[in-house]
Amino acid sequence: MLWLGTRQQIAKPSQADKEPALQSGALSATVSARNLGVYIDEQLTFDVHARACSPACFYHLRRIRQVGRVIDEPALRQLIQAFVTSRLDYCNALFADCSDAVRQRLQRIQNSAARVIHSQPVFSRASPLRSVSRGITQN
Repeated sequence: MLWLGTRQQIAKPSQADKEPALQSGALSATVSARNLGVYIDEQLTFDVHARACSPACFYHLRRIRQVGRVIDEPALRQLIQAFVTSRLDYCNALFADCSDAVRQRLQRIQNSAARVIHSQPVFSRASPLRSVSRGITQN
């Protein structure tokens, strides 16, 4: 069971209000739930979803960087599109009103993808690379 609302609205119902739903033992309260691959948290910030997406994307970027030395750039772009950008694009309309922290987390993934495409070091500036990369867009 997931209670949704603002921080103030979530604090309003007392434990006694929630008790009838929880007494049966069939339900348990949680702060986030996964539905169709999207993690929904109780305040609809989608921070949990961004936190879950980030490690998977960085894992694939590390693996792609390893094989990137032996494949050409179009194949590299296709791999990044298939394994990284598709994860970021899935249900991206949910991020329309997200916090700056969530936006920055997703931007770091895009920056890393641009560095992989252009074979740049991990700590190089990514903003000039993103403007050159088609398929890797800015927020």
